[in-house]
Amino acid sequence: MAGANVQVVVGKIELTDLSIGSVLCPVQYPVPVATRIVAKLMVMNTERAITRGYPVELYYQSVCEPATVSNLLTLVHKSSGEVIKERPKALAKNSSGVVEIEPMRPICVEKFEECNQLGRLALRSNGKTVAVGIILDVTVKGNV
Repeated sequence: MAGANVQVVVGKIELTDLSIGSVLCPVQYPVPVATRIVAKLMVMNTERAITRGYPVELYYQSVCEPATVSNLLTLVHKSSGEVIKERPKALAKNSSGVVEIEPMRPICVEKFEECNQLGRLALRSNGKTVAVGIILDVTVKGNV
């Protein structure tokens, strides 16, 4: 249940090893630790267009991590999802597109297709939400 508090007892882990954003997972199904995220974004009504190199705060679950939009892959139609343009120079307000995002530090994420509750993210800049989206793919550093 979203927002529910649970108490978990885990052996061989010190409380100091855990923090907000820590991920517990079964050993046989490790969560990917992403160094690069490919996401389909819907740009909000923002004053500045999203361009390559745009600095953002990546919000994923309880994690807030500085990140950079490293590449704009496609501009897509909002409702149909069909590709309008490859490699656009910018994503203007109220548009949608597929981008690559590089967090400053690797973070544990799930693809939307694998777990839609955990496959969502938000990008913020200067205290305002500039885009929301779903995770399509991840470049994995390793496993937890």
